[in-house]
Formats: sequence, structure tokens, C-alpha cells
Amino acid sequence: MVKTLKFVNVIIFFLSLFLSAHNFFLVAQNIDAIIKCETVADCPPDTEHKKYRCVKNICIYRWFL
Repeated sequence: MVKTLKFVNVIIFFLSLFLSAHNFFLVAQNIDAIIKCETVADCPPDTEHKKYRCVKNICIYRWFL
């Protein structure tokens, strides 16, 4: 019984870690959040952790840690 409870607790712990990490790195899917561009100059400036590019007339970014 104790082993089962420990197993359930470990599963809940790892699922919560996975879901919180997924939400942290989730790219905005809201249509209002899409920035249209023709060149990289139309995108927001790069930050310490994000590098923007213009791909298919939409600004996308990549995380750097």
C-alpha cells in the first residue's frame, strides 16, 4: 500500500513538473499575438533569451537559456 502511494505521488510530481515546464515554454497560440513581418527588421528586437526571425511573414522566436 505504501509503495502504491509513493508511486502515485511521484507520478503526480513529475506530471506537474512537465505541465508547468510546458506552459512556461508554450508559444502564444492567440491570433492577436501573431506579429506580421516582411523582414527581420519588422520583428521585435532580440532580447537576452529570445531571438526573433521572420518566417513566412510571421515573426517567430527561439528561446536561449
